Amino acid sequence: MLRLFILLVFISSCTNEAKDTSPKKDNDSSIKVTMNAEKNAAKNMSCDTLFDNYGKCIVSDKRAVFNIPIGKSPVKGNADALVTIVEFSDFQCPACKGWSNTVFPALFKKYPGKLRHVFKHFPLNFHDMAKTAAQIGVIVQLKKGSDAFWKYHDLVFESKSDLTLEILISLAASAGVNSKVIAKELENNDVRTFVENDLKLGNKLSVGGTPWVYINGELFSGNASIAVMIERKIKEAQALEKSGIAKEKLYETITGKGTPVSMVKIPSAEYMNLLSKVRAGFLAKCKKPEGNFVKLLNIMKSCAATEKKKCDDFVKCVELEIKKIQEGQ
Repeated sequence: MLRLFILLVFISSCTNEAKDTSPKKDNDSSIKVTMNAEKNAAKNMSCDTLFDNYGKCIVSDKRAVFNIPIGKSPVKGNADALVTIVEFSDFQCPACKGWSNTVFPALFKKYPGKLRHVFKHFPLNFHDMAKTAAQIGVIVQLKKGSDAFWKYHDLVFESKSDLTLEILISLAASAGVNSKVIAKELENNDVRTFVENDLKLGNKLSVGGTPWVYINGELFSGNASIAVMIERKIKEAQALEKSGIAKEKLYETITGKGTPVSMVKIPSAEYMNLLSKVRAGFLAKCKKPEGNFVKLLNIMKSCAATEKKKCDDFVKCVELEIKKIQEGQ
C-alpha cells in the first residue's frame, strides 16, 4: 500500500506487532560509526535527491484495477455506460458535498450517456449523523427506488443546515418516504446490514477517507485531472467495444471478470508523465512540509539511510514505519 499512500498525500478528502524493546549489542564500533554517518547523510538529503533515488520505488509503473461489485447499490446512469464511477461517500463529509454539488454534475454534463455513478455508503465514525443519514438513504432506496435515493442524496448535500435526525427525516419525506416509515425501518436489521456491507467492502479495499473514487476500477488519485482520466477510460472502453465486447459487459471485462484486483502496465510515456507530476507535487510540499507529509518525509529519509537504494527493501521499510504510526507505536 506504500505507493498508494504516497499518491494520497496529495488528495483532499475527509480522513480514517509487538515491539522489540530489548537492548541490542554491537561489538563493532566501526559499524555504528558507518550507520550513523549514513543516517546523518540521509537526514540532510535534499528532496530532489530523495525523489531521484526513490521516485520509481514509490510510483509504480503498474496501476491496480479493482473489481468492485455494484450489487444493490444505487446507480445513476445507464447499465451500458462506457465508464463506471464507484464512489465511497459520507453524507457529512464537506469534500463529498463539493463532489456532489459540483464535480459530478459537471462530469455528467460533459460526458452525456457515457457515465454511470455507483454510490457506496462509507460513514466515517467521527461524523455523528453520517451513519443515520446513510441508513435513511437505504430506506428511501428500498422503499422508493434509486431515483428517490438520488433525490434524497442531492437534498442532503444541498442542505445548508447541520444534519439532525429531524432534518434527515424531513428530506426523506421530500424524497417520498414519510416519517413513520423512517422511524420503523431504522430498527430494521436489513437496513443496518446494507450500510455495514458497504463499510466492510470499503475496509477490504483500504478506503482511507471520503470521497474515495474508482473509475472503471482504477482509484482516482488526484494527481491528474479527473476529466483526463475519464477520457482515457472512455478510449479504453471504446477499444474493447470495437473488439466485440458488449457494452453491458465492459465494466466486468475491464475490472477482471471476478478477479479482486489486477495489475495493468502503464504505457511508458504516460508513466514518465505521471512520475514528473508526482515529483513536482513532492518537491512543492518539501518547500513547506507540514502535517502528515513531515512524518512521511522523515520516514523516507530514515529508510533511505538503511536500505541503500533497494526498492523492495525501501518500500517495506516505509510501509513498516507507517504501520507503526497507524498503530500508535
